Amino acid sequence: MPDIKFFKDDSKLLDLLNKKILVDKKNTAAEIQDILYGKSYHSSIATHCEKRIICRILDKSSVINEGLILQAEYNNRLKLKWANFFKYDDSIEIVQENEPCTDCKNNLVGTIDLVVKIQNTFVVFDFKSVNSDVFTKVVNNGPLKSDVVETMLNLWMVDLKNGVVLYEDRTNMESKYFHIRTYNPILNSIFDKCAKMDKCVIQDSIPEKPYKEESSECKICNFKNDCWTQKEK
Repeated sequence: MPDIKFFKDDSKLLDLLNKKILVDKKNTAAEIQDILYGKSYHSSIATHCEKRIICRILDKSSVINEGLILQAEYNNRLKLKWANFFKYDDSIEIVQENEPCTDCKNNLVGTIDLVVKIQNTFVVFDFKSVNSDVFTKVVNNGPLKSDVVETMLNLWMVDLKNGVVLYEDRTNMESKYFHIRTYNPILNSIFDKCAKMDKCVIQDSIPEKPYKEESSECKICNFKNDCWTQKEK
């Protein structure tokens, strides 16, 4: 495991969770919830391409990311399962579920999956349902950058100090979780990114492409065809 300042896979908080969390193999039904990003930047902004975000905000792309909708359904089912589990533990108090959060200064929005209180400590949970390949990567290398930053931003917006990103392998329901705390250099880099995109929105301009067409980022982007036929202003 790399030596990183802002996340841990071994802490007093996680030890406490280990004592509370039992193996729960029960599938939980869930309804698909609509996700509206509006004209703000979602807290999962960390690894998102600026051009794709601005084109979506300025209505210059008709691309619908069906993968995001499906992933949201997976994550919602996982969130409901763990929330139901926590409700049976008298030592864990569920404070909030599906709580919207905002930062008007940086035009950021997000949703807190779950806030619980454990021994007078408030903890923000972010649940991620992933395939086996991603789960193995997370176990070996730590949480994904985009998930760490999303949790940091959500913590920032609700002024709390402790977050947990919980990954579950949706093929076998194994789980791995990490204790996240905010880290100002990372937060400031995201705020700078937001400021640059605000300028593009105000000027109704499309930012330059941050990647090359043959890059791995572009290859997996469902906006690729539109992106490479548009001209930046």
